[in-house]
This record gives sequence, C-alpha cells and structure tokens, in this order.
Amino acid sequence: EGGVDSAFRKQQTSSGPVQRLYCIKGKKNIRAKEVELNWSSFNKGDCFILDLGQ
Repeated sequence: EGGVDSAFRKQQTSSGPVQRLYCIKGKKNIRAKEVELNWSSFNKGDCFILDLGQ
C-alpha cells in the first residue's frame, strides 16, 4: 500500500466480532482481568462485564 515501512505489526482482521468476558475484583484496589468466556469463570463474589464486540 504506500507509505513508509513500519516496525508495527499489522492487525489481523477477524471474521466476526470478538466476545470477551472481564472479571472485576476488589474494593480499594480494583482490578479488571479478561477471563475465559464460559460458565466456570463466574462466581458469586465478583462483578463481570461481557463485551459482545458490537
């Protein structure tokens, strides 16, 4: 395509939206971590965010 060669890697295009599940933990020290998207990742003590990639 034109332009100058870059050290950055080109992003691969995916065939569809990427779905991600984030686990939010903590009270004073809040941490967010991406976890595997399946039922065994859920528990009663944490908050979860589901990103559908839309």
